[in-house]
Amino acid sequence: MWEHSEGQILLEKLLDYGIGLHNIAQKSKDAIKIFERILSHDPSDHLLARRALLRCYLDIGYAQEARDLIENRFSNDHTACFNLAKVLIEYVAFQLLKEEGSTELEIEEAMDKAVRYNPYILWVIIYHSTFNEAVEHLDEMSQGFASIPPGGPLEALQFFYEDFPIWLETEGIVDWVKGYVESKRIPFPPEKIIEIEDENNDNEEEKAEEKDDDDDEEQEEEEVKEEEKKEQSRSETKSNNHGEVEIKTQEELKEMYIGMYQTAIDMIVAGIK
Repeated sequence: MWEHSEGQILLEKLLDYGIGLHNIAQKSKDAIKIFERILSHDPSDHLLARRALLRCYLDIGYAQEARDLIENRFSNDHTACFNLAKVLIEYVAFQLLKEEGSTELEIEEAMDKAVRYNPYILWVIIYHSTFNEAVEHLDEMSQGFASIPPGGPLEALQFFYEDFPIWLETEGIVDWVKGYVESKRIPFPPEKIIEIEDENNDNEEEKAEEKDDDDDEEQEEEEVKEEEKKEQSRSETKSNNHGEVEIKTQEELKEMYIGMYQTAIDMIVAGIK
């Protein structure tokens, strides 16, 4: 269906409808049916409906379905959304539900993977109050970017806005992450972020080269889609007291959000000192 423009419009409308059912109408089970319908029509999941589906499963406590989505159906998704959902599932199973066979090692291994793919996520979790102070306009990220680049501050902020709220509702998990950082002796990030992001993107490119042929094909498809949207994708933000509107390019938005991440880090460092 995605190969037809009318089909793309229909799938986009269905996604919006499903998100509304979940977030506004509190009808998560109905939303799940919508997201599954989208995936059946678009197995490549151009709209990332799997993330909305995963959030539904987590919100209503469907841990087994969430595991299946992460470990089987979309095992090649190594985004912060999926990696940290795995951490959350393992934490709840071991620390809160005391499920037979669950272990703390499974939580640690899941967190090891999440940090390996994006180390920036640690600090938005541990210092969430500071980031809540320093960061604005996160609701505009999805409109401003064709896709969020993986592995950097932008993805960490996306997780903070879209996926972190359920962590705040999970007893003790933020303290567990603090203990994880201490036990692993993970150093606090340097004061400059942009240079680190460039190095991280290089690492992501190396990882992409190591993927199998199927993953390469999927990656190429996503890159083509992103390039097609880049020329059209722009975000509107209010700029001054006269009500004028400033149009920001993706590069300007990237600098703005990374600047906010850096501001949060500076505030944390100042507080530590």
